[in-house]
Formats: sequence, C-alpha cells, structure tokens
Amino acid sequence: MAVKVSVIIPAHNVADYIVEATESVIRQTLKAIEIIIVDNGSRDGTPQLINELMEKDRRIKAIFQENQGISAARNKGAGLAVGEYLYFFDSDDLLHPQALELLYLKARSMGLELLQFGNDEYVHGIEARPEDQETSGGFLTREISAAKLLEDKALYSVLVWKYLIHRDLWHRLEYGFLEGFTSEDCEMTPRLVVTAQKIGWTPQIFHHYRLRSNSYSRSLIGEDRILGALAVVESLERFYKACRRPELDRGLHRVIANETIVAMSFGMMGDREHRKLARKKVKELMYHFREYGKGKFLLIYILSGISYDFTAYMLKRRHLANNRRFIAQVMQAKREEESA
Repeated sequence: MAVKVSVIIPAHNVADYIVEATESVIRQTLKAIEIIIVDNGSRDGTPQLINELMEKDRRIKAIFQENQGISAARNKGAGLAVGEYLYFFDSDDLLHPQALELLYLKARSMGLELLQFGNDEYVHGIEARPEDQETSGGFLTREISAAKLLEDKALYSVLVWKYLIHRDLWHRLEYGFLEGFTSEDCEMTPRLVVTAQKIGWTPQIFHHYRLRSNSYSRSLIGEDRILGALAVVESLERFYKACRRPELDRGLHRVIANETIVAMSFGMMGDREHRKLARKKVKELMYHFREYGKGKFLLIYILSGISYDFTAYMLKRRHLANNRRFIAQVMQAKREEESA
C-alpha cells in the first residue's frame, strides 16, 4: 500500500509527551501513513519510549543521532520520507483523529501542493480531547494565491506544523530547513509559499498545540535565539533578491519586515555586541518597511534606538512576567482538576 502521508517528528528530551503525541498519529483514520521519529540525542528516556512505540506499530521508523538541532532532524526525516505528502509534527502536540485523512483527501482532490489549516491551544496539565472537535469531510477550503497569503497577516502563519506539504514541492526547494539556527519555521514557510504551484487554506482546526512553561519558545532569549533570528532575516533577504516575482514583492516586504522586528527585539535582550549587530542588520533592511508602507515600524525602530537598553530591560521583565502568569494558570488548573 503506497504511503499517502509521511509524518516527521523530531524529538529531544520529550519523555513526558512523546507517547501521547505519537499515539495521536497512530490513531489517525488514514492508515496509509509512515511515522518517522528522529531522536536528537535525548538523555531522558525518550529513546526507550520510541523503541516501545516501534514495537507496537510497524509504520514507525526511528533514527537516533546526536543532537544536531530540530532543523537537521526534520531534514533527515524528510530525506527518508516516501509519502505523497509530508507533515512535520512536533513531539508534544496532538492531532485530531481524522486530520491526515481529511487533509489528504482535500489536498488531493483540489490538486494542492500546500494546504494550511487551523489549530487551537490547550494548557499542559488540562486534558485535551481532540476527538471532541467536530470535523467533517465537507469543511470549507479555498484556493489562495501566494501573494494573498503572504500579504494577509490574519491568514498567514509561519508555523510549519500548520501545513500539509506535497513531496514534489519539498524537493523543488533549493534547500531544506536552515540548519544550525533556531526560528527555522520563520525561514522555511515563506519559501514553501512562494515555491508552491497551488495553495489551499482552511480555518478548520486539526492541530492541538500544547502550552507548557518549559518549552523552548518560552525560554529566556539567549545568544542562540538572537543569532537564529538574524540568520532568518539574512536568509530571507537573499531569497527575496533571487525571487524576481514582482507580484510577491509586497507580501515578502511584509514578512521580512516582521521578522526584522523579531530580530531587533531579540537583539535588545543580548549583550552590547548583540545589540550592535542587531541594529546594523535592521538598518540594512529598512527598505522593506518603507516598501511595505508601515510607518509605525519606522517609529518603533527610531524609539528603540533612542533607548535601546531600557527597552531591552522592559522586554526581559515582560517575558518573565508572562512565564510566571502561565505557570500560575497551570497550577490553578491542576488544583481545580484535583478538587473536581
């Protein structure tokens, strides 16, 4: 039986989540799938759990390697995949039981190379029930141009796990995920959108994102995230200059301007050298703000330049405060669950 969807799951020290996440894939109503788990040098028992999962389901393949980062793990899995479509799934989230079947049938019937879908969020510590999400084969899906998707901030998402990707599209990319840096989705997704020959969009929720206080996205901004954000804008800048498709200019200006704001914000949280590097890079990319026509971004840049260190201090305080509120929310949910 030909594999219709290859699900690629990078894993690193996720013993608390890997079984639940993988079982949500195993239970998919689409049976013609393969599950490729790439373990990045886990030290917490994750490899043992992966081996136990493989014993339960022959569709699971596993690669165990030293930690080379999530991008290298995804690229490794994609290189081994044989499915008609690829799906990059995170090792701590959940999928609706019908997700892959309905998305595959919709993408195949419409001839889509890229299909973006919706997600919701749930707090770790509160049971998520993906099967309770009402879904049918008749969910609304419409074709959307690359220009429209890139330009519409309400529709566009950088999160690669919100896309079903045709394998032919993946192989037409000049390269896979940018290795050696973080923020890999922010660099990959614009290239997928621009390269795809036909794109679909649906608001239907199929993915359930786990909010947890110890996730990488909630960690304090360090050198790796600063350098990753700068690498993203540098790579997207090269891609924009090579694209030469005027109808996509406005959308790419918007995307690169937004990622430049991220790089600037992260740079503020670094030391003096990081802040100097971020200011230099932002200055080089200011024309994207002007071309997109968003004067407010220019104002943000000017104001941040006036008081860079103070802004960095305030951003750090806000990040810590957000994490404290999140942890309090989780603890409250646990207390309510125990008393129920």
